[in-house]
Amino acid sequence: MRARISKRTVDNLKPGDQLFDIEARGFTARCLPSGAISYDLRYRTATGERRRLSLGLHGKVTPDQARTIAEKRLDDLAKDRDPAIERQRLRGTTVNAVLDNYVERVLGSKRSRNTQASAFDRLVRPAIGQRSLYDVTRADMASMFDSIEDSSGPVMADRTLAYVRTAFNWQQARDQNFVSPIVKGMTRTSAKERARKRTLTDDELRAVWKATAGEGAFDRLVRFLLLTGARRTEASAMTWSELHGANWLLPAARNKTKVSLLRPLSRAAQATLPEKRGTYVFTTDKGKTSFSGYSKAKAKLDLESGVADWTPHDLRRTARTLMARAGVSREIAEICLGHTQPVIVETYDQYQYDDEKREAFEKLAALVRTIVEANP
Repeated sequence: MRARISKRTVDNLKPGDQLFDIEARGFTARCLPSGAISYDLRYRTATGERRRLSLGLHGKVTPDQARTIAEKRLDDLAKDRDPAIERQRLRGTTVNAVLDNYVERVLGSKRSRNTQASAFDRLVRPAIGQRSLYDVTRADMASMFDSIEDSSGPVMADRTLAYVRTAFNWQQARDQNFVSPIVKGMTRTSAKERARKRTLTDDELRAVWKATAGEGAFDRLVRFLLLTGARRTEASAMTWSELHGANWLLPAARNKTKVSLLRPLSRAAQATLPEKRGTYVFTTDKGKTSFSGYSKAKAKLDLESGVADWTPHDLRRTARTLMARAGVSREIAEICLGHTQPVIVETYDQYQYDDEKREAFEKLAALVRTIVEANP
């Protein structure tokens, strides 16, 4: 039979039927005795030898995907390259090789490099790393993500899926022979389900504030995060060179949004800063390195304050909530936190709102003081 190979024509095939595509020369769909549909490319080599190259089974690849692969193989023929020999060459490209290339070329020195590389090393490479990139199927990916979900939870499975999807899409853009086996519907959770909404109550703020009355680096850092709404990594790695009087200029290289951000520091935020020593502001070794050891310090704070089930990032969400409560407009509060603005706004509104930010942070500090000094 001859017709354009599509889902409709393929679904009508019965065992023993063979359909020849009327557009891509040699592209065929065969219905095997088992009922499975196999996509193939029939061609002749430069020496006249007849060959058949399997393009995949229906269900694992779509008719359109099979057609794309067939057309690429025909392009190889036009360049005097035998598709069968090309496939053998390509099979030498492993998932590990692609991930190595992606980490070096794309992630480079990005902040997310260590996080993604660790997920690849722990969860992806042991499962499919040694496999040829061109042999990995949707079923293989689904099985791997199932295992990750079972061992590390659905959120970790989705994070890893996002990392691998980006790496495979990058490879697909560079490699005409590769079609990513990751498709829609593989995620385990929704963005809404993953969104964390924890904020500290007034009673919890009082308890945490009281427990951070010491002079330790973590005590100071916790209060600073609440009073600035900064991300933990932004504040913990802050250097004295980034402070200019009462202003903190976060450089673009350390900002998630890749643009510099000036935060006017309220008097209360300035009071949390230690005596100037060394390079880093929040440190336990006289400024030689930035603060680390969060797990131990946070566990101690939880015990002393009696407040648990919160993270340093929850302080950022709490600060944003308190700003709204203090009467700071939504627009200014978002600017204070350094959230990305709509493209049209970023393009045409070049005003920096420094005075408005300074007023907003003072309002935040005043409300925090009112809360922690209250006697409920």
